[in-house]
Amino acid sequence: RKYSPIFFAALDDRSYTVIDEAARALGKVKEPKAVEPLSKLAVTSSWRGRIAIAGLTGLAILADKRAFDLGLKLANDTTQLPSVRTAAAALVGAAGKGDARAFPLVFDRFKKAYESGNAGDLMVSLRGLITIADPRGQEAFDMLKAKYKNNPGAMAAIGQYEAEFKAAIKQ
Repeated sequence: RKYSPIFFAALDDRSYTVIDEAARALGKVKEPKAVEPLSKLAVTSSWRGRIAIAGLTGLAILADKRAFDLGLKLANDTTQLPSVRTAAAALVGAAGKGDARAFPLVFDRFKKAYESGNAGDLMVSLRGLITIADPRGQEAFDMLKAKYKNNPGAMAAIGQYEAEFKAAIKQ
């Protein structure tokens, strides 16, 4: 955390890449004071939602429950860009363990990604289901195993994610 002041200062940079990396760094060092400035970024308008996504990504890495309500609000806000809503859903998954509102949102996003074949949203949803560790998430793995039963590579990956999920439930 000794570099946190540098990361905080970089949140005001003009470069989207610098802001992205500073937000991620604050999440990675688990800087508790980062919730407020990252939350401000999460509601900042910018080209293609880049600043909002940076803030939401930093918050998801931080996984602080204080940011959960913001993630839930933005994930459900249909006026947001799809990429911002996906980043918000990742925050819900990362910070939502123990909150009854998290599972329905993450599982609904999983089902939509499953039906549309959106691999990116599918992975974000699976990560969220693993982190939330709600036993109802097993349905997602059952759906994937049925769909990809004849694909050994996919089955191996699904098995790894399912093992993580089961381990998370035991904790």
